[in-house]
Amino acid sequence: MGQDTVIKGLRIKNYPTPISKLIGIALVCVAGPAVWSADETNALTFEDYASIEARTDGAPVWCLDYMMYIYGIGPDIMPGVVMQEGNTNPLVKIKPKKSWEIKHNLFGTNTEQVPRSRKNDRQPVLPIHLIDGDPETVWGSYGSIQPDYRPEWIRIDIPVEANVSSVVLVLSKKFAAGSNWGSALPRDLTVKVSTDAWHWETVFESQSVDIEEKDAVEIEFSPRPVKQVWIIGNNFTKRMGSGPAGFSVGEVEVRNTDGHNVALLSRGSGVTVSSTHFTGADNRLNQDALWAPLHYDMGMKWIRNGGAGIGAYRWAMIEQEKGVYELDPVLDQWYTDLHEHGVRLVLGLDLSGNPIYREGADQIPTSYEVRQDERFHAFPDPGGDVRLNPEMLDPWLKYIEYMAGHLKDRVYIWEIGNERIGGEWNDAKLVQYMEVFEKAYETIKRVDPDARVMPNGSNFFAPDLFMATLGMERKSGVQDGKLAAHGGDFDDLEKSTLVVNKKIEIKDGEVSVDALNRGQFGLVLRYQNPDNFILVSFSPYMRHIIERSSSGKEDDATGPEMDLPTIQKGTTWSTEDRTTHVYMPPTTLLPGTEINLKVRLERNQVTLTMSDGLMVESVTHTINNEELLKEGNVGLVQLTGAYQQFDNFQVADLDGELLLNEEFNGENGSFPGGWTCVYGQNPKNPIEPGWASKIDGLSWHPNQPQEGNYYKWLGQMQKDCEALGFDGEYYCSEFFHFFTYPAYSVIPDTELQQAILSMQSAVGHAGRNTVGMTQILHFTGFSHYASNCRWTWPNQIATPVQPSVMYYMWRTLSTVIDDFHPTDFPVDFKADRELLSFTFQRGDNERMVAVWIPNPRSVQPNDLTETLADVTLPGTGVDQAWVIDLMNGTEQKLNMDPSGNDTIIRRLQVKDYPVLIRFITSN
Repeated sequence: MGQDTVIKGLRIKNYPTPISKLIGIALVCVAGPAVWSADETNALTFEDYASIEARTDGAPVWCLDYMMYIYGIGPDIMPGVVMQEGNTNPLVKIKPKKSWEIKHNLFGTNTEQVPRSRKNDRQPVLPIHLIDGDPETVWGSYGSIQPDYRPEWIRIDIPVEANVSSVVLVLSKKFAAGSNWGSALPRDLTVKVSTDAWHWETVFESQSVDIEEKDAVEIEFSPRPVKQVWIIGNNFTKRMGSGPAGFSVGEVEVRNTDGHNVALLSRGSGVTVSSTHFTGADNRLNQDALWAPLHYDMGMKWIRNGGAGIGAYRWAMIEQEKGVYELDPVLDQWYTDLHEHGVRLVLGLDLSGNPIYREGADQIPTSYEVRQDERFHAFPDPGGDVRLNPEMLDPWLKYIEYMAGHLKDRVYIWEIGNERIGGEWNDAKLVQYMEVFEKAYETIKRVDPDARVMPNGSNFFAPDLFMATLGMERKSGVQDGKLAAHGGDFDDLEKSTLVVNKKIEIKDGEVSVDALNRGQFGLVLRYQNPDNFILVSFSPYMRHIIERSSSGKEDDATGPEMDLPTIQKGTTWSTEDRTTHVYMPPTTLLPGTEINLKVRLERNQVTLTMSDGLMVESVTHTINNEELLKEGNVGLVQLTGAYQQFDNFQVADLDGELLLNEEFNGENGSFPGGWTCVYGQNPKNPIEPGWASKIDGLSWHPNQPQEGNYYKWLGQMQKDCEALGFDGEYYCSEFFHFFTYPAYSVIPDTELQQAILSMQSAVGHAGRNTVGMTQILHFTGFSHYASNCRWTWPNQIATPVQPSVMYYMWRTLSTVIDDFHPTDFPVDFKADRELLSFTFQRGDNERMVAVWIPNPRSVQPNDLTETLADVTLPGTGVDQAWVIDLMNGTEQKLNMDPSGNDTIIRRLQVKDYPVLIRFITSN
């Protein structure tokens, strides 16, 4: 129609439709060939999000708003890698697909940091606060993983040369109580001045600054003309809040000889800094440039906004005025973009409260101007937890109602909370969470009956938690040759399972048992009655030796200890129980791993030795209560967790002579002769049956190595869930594989190790039909290990990042596994090393085998581990086969040997990262 453009048949939805995006697509169609999406409804190219700023070996170099440059194909990360010994076929580079070109995969990423508009980009520690005249506003640097990683600096430019005699770093006292925000000084400090920003004169230099100064650091010098001031710090040891160590002060004053501060914005001065701390939410410039485009480039079909209280989708950002709901328009548009590009959104609705509903909030002005001031006078108050603030529950459900209606058809599945119950769960925690979950579930289903809803992702792979959540019936007593037991609450013995052998009494001796790594469990020694015994127990997070006695409080125990909370007596632990507690960091042991507990009692000494076959630990405690020096019965207890299995219970004297060997044989549901169940004979799951058929997903964040046993237990858990009637999906929604330079003690992996471990996790979970999501693809808010992209030195405005080894490998994996689904077919390996493999199929005659050396602990810091293997496909005729090298992004045709009805691929070089064999069958 003349010079007009007409878009016919546009489907208008109940969410914003991006007309600008459609116009861009139309221009692409006119200009030349287009890459069509999987459903062939939109013509899209990556140029909608990035520009080509260079070419290398003919491949484009994509640029995302000058913050990230990405090579268009897989780079040669480790040239010369051999995939099959003696194979001279050419290596062909794989062209990566974007998300909209991929029909199906189970790969995604998790992040709380999202794009948003300027209005909702609350950054309270920007550099302008150094010269705003308000000492209670602050600036904070990006931070440093190591104290002397790099210097941080502040530059002040005053408008007109002044005769200056001092520079003052003013510390904030009120910005964030109990933190170092506004008062994090460097040990090393240099101050330079200039009149031309070219020639600098040092007026102060020290490597022993008093970092405990409470008010201000004043640097005096003989008066001189000054136009610029340069303050350089290094060696940072004070952490800013819960984040990294860095440089943070409230104000910088540059005083002239009259004592006036000329470093004020109101006097025309300006400030520049080396870097800025952009808080957990990150800054909107990085997010808008990188967030969805990086997901598209990596070929991800899933994205999870975890809902942990910092994203622009959290309640406090959606309802900033009571009864008025608005999803940030920039984020709203991106959610539409994801949906139209075939990316499935997992959206977390957190349990964090809203400060406008906290007690006394009615007296707080809520005008836009006042709330804007809250952006920089302190970090926003999340308002507590809705589970603990009943007055917030109904308003929170209205927020959920709004979100469910507004994002209907764009959210694939809703997740209620994040890590609100996990590895240290007990029945009380589970009940408290499920009461809130049920209300949220019903609210969402009322708005959208077809919506998918799942509980929060646990911070631990805990199959017993999932069984309890789905309402599985609990059975104590003998079960198939083992003693089944369940725990309720560590603080309440009556809610536990406590069984005692009445046939035998000992004072000194050795007692041992095998048990699964599920909850808090242990051995009972010198038992006289429920109020008098010694408990020796294990959990992934804590080892305990507890003297339970009704005879009163004893002297403090020696060694590492932590007092239990004071709670009612009777069948509960109390501070009057003498106790030795040894705190352990979260274990890497898998739930279901068999643990052996062995206790030696000799007079007043109790020694616990724990082993999983590899690790051995010991804890010793001295008994002073004479009531517990008498002989008594032995027994078992399950304090928390569920679906425990005890086996091989043995009692011996100090010379090793066996006194009791119990293997728990007998009729299911019974207790062996001589055993008495004190508590827990008829345990009841506090979660009623029925949730298995209603919940649409189960989610977890494994902090255990994802190796062979992990996938075995995952497969078993899936069978158990499905036997209960669960037919939803499984989400491993946070991988914890990171790297940092400089190294960080908690995250010791190198960039190469991180890439290999991520590939193992991604492929392994796909092989178990589980969505696998890496943690945070890019994290540029402050110095932290939680980034899968490589970050370099930050600056005042943004933090440039670079694709890591993992980035390029993941992108290749997303492409080559497109529309492959896990399936079972026979494959045999002949190799000198243990191998782990999974099998997939696409269509009728295309198959894939993924294989690797499985032990994550064996991954080398900067080199590959590999072994030769012969691969046999029994009863399978193969027309053609290729091997895919994820490290370098190549595919190579394989040499094969037919052998009767079998096909053999000889001398394959299997790596510690997944090697993929793709083949076309002829039968």
